[in-house]
Amino acid sequence: MKQSERYTDEGPPSGPKQLYEALADQLTDIVLNAVCSGDDNNFVVINQKGIDPPSLDLLARAEGAGAFEVAVSQHLINNVKKTVVQGRAQLGVQAFADALLVVPKTFAENSGLDTQDVIIALTVYIYTRS
Repeated sequence: MKQSERYTDEGPPSGPKQLYEALADQLTDIVLNAVCSGDDNNFVVINQKGIDPPSLDLLARAEGAGAFEVAVSQHLINNVKKTVVQGRAQLGVQAFADALLVVPKTFAENSGLDTQDVIIALTVYIYTRS
């Protein structure tokens, strides 16, 4: 039963169990419509051994695949560090920018790719698109 059907048939959820079920239905609808819509242009599928296909479709997609982290890291290094921040604070900006790269490096490493090649490719792609 969909969330919209539940509200029209039974009214709004009145107890903890009904609230949980309503939220679970709503979350399922969102995941099925947004994540599993068949348009995989913005998602990378993380393959996990031993997970059945429906669970993989619902749980194992990571939006962006680290592209956001690479873009923010490059912005911090190229714009903020050189123009806005001076002195010792530059080290903090550099450390934060480096920490952001953990996500795409982990995705690349877990996929069996060379992490440096992936970071370079993402950086080039970001700058050629903007």
